[in-house]
Amino acid sequence: MSGEELVAEIMRQTGWARILDMPPAALRAGSTPEYWARWVLAYCQWTRGVRFSDILDVLSLDDIVRLYPTLHEADESRFVDVYDERAAHNRTEGDSRLHTIRVRAGLSQSGLARRSGVTLRSIQMYEQRRKDLGKAAVSTVLALARTLGCRIEDLLEP
Repeated sequence: MSGEELVAEIMRQTGWARILDMPPAALRAGSTPEYWARWVLAYCQWTRGVRFSDILDVLSLDDIVRLYPTLHEADESRFVDVYDERAAHNRTEGDSRLHTIRVRAGLSQSGLARRSGVTLRSIQMYEQRRKDLGKAAVSTVLALARTLGCRIEDLLEP
């Protein structure tokens, strides 16, 4: 018997509250895939010290919910391992943050170059990870961030 069930039974036996007023355990927040997804998302954020948006860029909330059947009985650290694996893969194989934010903003590479004053070739090199945006001049990164309407940190790869 869980602690929750014990409290419900004591309340029922003592007449303190009507047990009928309590929702069934299956309908309570703690037993849903969505609750679990938010729990492991918070745990991952806490252990890795990254922003929630960074985690959700790697694994969407829908992706996390889909992991529920295989991971909900495992330790939370197993979810963090899955996140770490996907994040490492994205750093080498996936789109760069600059590319993702540029596409979300509805800009082409040439449009971003025109508006920001950063050369088209540099933008291409940053997006292909052939040049490290983290080593670029602050003025370059600031111009890109202002044009895209984001923070400098949003553009830098972890």
